[in-house]
Amino acid sequence: DSFQCRCKKGFNDLRPERPGRICKQMIDECERPELNSCDRNAKCLDEEDGYNCECKSGFADVSPSPSLPGRACRPIVNECIDQKLNDCDPRAKCIDQPDGYQCECPSNTKDISPSAAFPGRVCHVFENECLTGKHDCDPQAVCQDNEQAFTCECPK
Repeated sequence: DSFQCRCKKGFNDLRPERPGRICKQMIDECERPELNSCDRNAKCLDEEDGYNCECKSGFADVSPSPSLPGRACRPIVNECIDQKLNDCDPRAKCIDQPDGYQCECPSNTKDISPSAAFPGRVCHVFENECLTGKHDCDPQAVCQDNEQAFTCECPK
């Protein structure tokens, strides 16, 4: 007489080389939210040895641990669509990024933002007072434009 052992449905065989000897009840952690740590904006994916979480479409994964994704999901927002959602200088180009946005001053301006970590917050427009005539140099003097303003130099 020979016999064959097999784990019942809903049980996992922990020693497939000797079937049916050690059976562990499978638990679907995704069935009950208290059994998993997925964010409410994540999909719970049941797996043989546990579960995984995946942020739903329209949500960015901001989980603190890369090995545990889907634990913190926040809505993806394009801060560049509405100027009220970003603090870029009105002249700056707002560049949307997955984790926020970046500001970039145009080439005809100088970035004088208080923090180098946050560029494009203050873009200074250069005005060439010598070309526009907005200077008070003597007609005989030479007007020299610089980043701050201008200087007047009398001929020698």
